[in-house]
Amino acid sequence: MIEKHCEEVGAKWKKSKQTVMHAVYAPGCIAKQKQCVNLANAARAIAAWLRGDKLDLTEEEKMKYEEIQASLNKLGGVEQVKQLPKDMKVFLRSKTEELQASKQSGSLTSMRSKSQDAQATLESIGKELNALNQRTGIEGFLFAVKPDHGFNFPAQFIMTEKAGRFLCMGMKKVPTDLLKELELFVVGDIESLVLNHNERLCQIKGKISQEIKTGLFEITGKDMPMQYEQYLKLVADYGVMIRNWPEEVPFTTPSKISSLYQLRILLDSLSLPDSSKWCKWEHLPKDEWKAKQEEYIQAVRNKGPKKRIFVAAEDYDESATNDEPTKKRQKTAKAIRSSPSGEEGNKPMERNSHKKDMKKPREKRGRTAAKNTYLTI
Repeated sequence: MIEKHCEEVGAKWKKSKQTVMHAVYAPGCIAKQKQCVNLANAARAIAAWLRGDKLDLTEEEKMKYEEIQASLNKLGGVEQVKQLPKDMKVFLRSKTEELQASKQSGSLTSMRSKSQDAQATLESIGKELNALNQRTGIEGFLFAVKPDHGFNFPAQFIMTEKAGRFLCMGMKKVPTDLLKELELFVVGDIESLVLNHNERLCQIKGKISQEIKTGLFEITGKDMPMQYEQYLKLVADYGVMIRNWPEEVPFTTPSKISSLYQLRILLDSLSLPDSSKWCKWEHLPKDEWKAKQEEYIQAVRNKGPKKRIFVAAEDYDESATNDEPTKKRQKTAKAIRSSPSGEEGNKPMERNSHKKDMKKPREKRGRTAAKNTYLTI
C-alpha cells in the first residue's frame, strides 16, 4: 500500500519511487517498512494459532494447520519448514501477513496480542515524539490507560521535558497522580460520580432531545423542533409517528421530566440495538394517517375559537392588584393650577411659584393658555 502511494507521489513530483520511499522510511518518520515473513517463525506460531491466541480460524484453516504440524513432525521439526510443499508455505505466509495487517488496522482477538500491540505502538510513539521534539522543538504529552479490568496493560505516559515541567509547576499535578486519576475515571466509570445531579440531568436531556430531533429530520427531511403540545398536528401534517415510547415515561418534553430514572429509560429506548423494541419515528399507513387527520380536525373543532376579552384603557391599571389598593398620587403645584376647581388656597404648594414660572423655558407649538393650563401636544 505504501509502495503504491510512493509511486503516485513520485510521478506527481517527478521523482523516482526509490527516492520517495527513502524519505518515507527515514529516521523520524512514523511509517515502517514492511517486514518479510520468516517461514521458521511462522511455523513456530502454529501452536498459538491452534490455541486461538492469534486470529480466529475457520474449520478448514484449522485442518490445514494441523496438517502442516503433522508434516513438520515427520520431517524432523520446524527447521525443515523449507521442505514443505509449496501450497503449505504459501498458506503460512498469507496467514502471517494477515496477522501483521490486523495489528496495524484491525481488532485483535487475543488479549496478549492486544497488550503487546499497545506496548509496541506506545514505544514507537515515544521515540517519534522525542525525535520530533529534537528536530522542531514541539512539546507534548500522552496518557494511555487500559479500557477495563480485563485488559492486562500498565498505565503509561509519554511527555517531553517542558511538557513535564508544565504539569508539575503549571498545573501543580504529578504525572503519576494524573495517570491514576485517569485510569480510575476510565476503568472505574466514575464519570457519573464526578457530575452532580443537575449536570447529569442536563446531559441526558440534551442527548434525548438530540436523538428525537435527529430522527424527525431523517424521516421528514426538515430541520424543525419537536413540539409535544402540537404533536397531533405534526402527525396529521407529515404522516409520521414515534413508536415504542416507554410506558414509565410521560409523553412530554424532556425538560419537564425531573426523574433521572425515567430519563435513563427513555435514552436507553432511543438507542436500543434491537430495532423491534427501539423507540423511533415511523411512517404511518394511509388508513392510519387518515384517521389521525380526522382526529386532529375533530380536536380543533372541540377546542373552538380563542376567546378574547376587551378591557377599556381607562379601566385597566397595571399597578392595581387584588391584594393592594391603588395609592393616590400626591398632586403637585402644576396639577393644582391646572385643575378645574382651581385650588389656589394651598399655600405650601404655591410657595415661590412665580419664580418657577420665570425659570420655565418657553413652550413650543401647541401651547394654549386658558386658566394657567399648559398642554403639550
